[in-house]
Amino acid sequence: MATTVGIDLGGTKVLAALMVNNDIVDTVTFSTPGGPGELVSAAADAVARLGSDAVEAVGVGIAGLVRWPDGVFAWGPHVAGSEVPVRSELEDRLGLPVVVDNDANAAIWGELHLGVARGHDNVLLVTLGTGIGGAIVVDGRMYRGSSFAGEWGHMVYDTEGVRCDCGKVGCWETVASGPALARLGAAFVSQNPDGSLAHQLG
Repeated sequence: MATTVGIDLGGTKVLAALMVNNDIVDTVTFSTPGGPGELVSAAADAVARLGSDAVEAVGVGIAGLVRWPDGVFAWGPHVAGSEVPVRSELEDRLGLPVVVDNDANAAIWGELHLGVARGHDNVLLVTLGTGIGGAIVVDGRMYRGSSFAGEWGHMVYDTEGVRCDCGKVGCWETVASGPALARLGAAFVSQNPDGSLAHQLG
């Protein structure tokens, strides 16, 4: 019986799940820490909160650029820190094997083996949350390109648009991520106070 923990370190929250074999038996959620040195502590805290002494391995997905297979969080626009050796530091702290990857890569791998992508060799995934991410599987293998393939959210959509958290102007996620949709919705309501959307939100 395999007992593992999967951790999603996102732009706004940390979500961790305790799994026995392939079944989720417990979860914990808390806010993503704001300090650049707190990623490893947050992951270790998630494991501790789930409170199982039988954990055999830990998987971590981070919303940002992660160097594979070293598990170093290089940088991300929504998660504090850069060049953080999450895998090695977490292994030292927990005394367990740890795998660390980009959150979209982790998601597509889960879908490939346990979800809707089972039985398929070529898969494309788009994630929508605080930002927009993506992952690619070609011939059953993760496609990483020369470095960090799949960052759909930072393709420039509108060169005259809004400045993105990544520093560029007009990225796709400035118009289609969770916060962007909320911003656009609020702007629409303020311009159309008598519209049906304003009444629904009111």
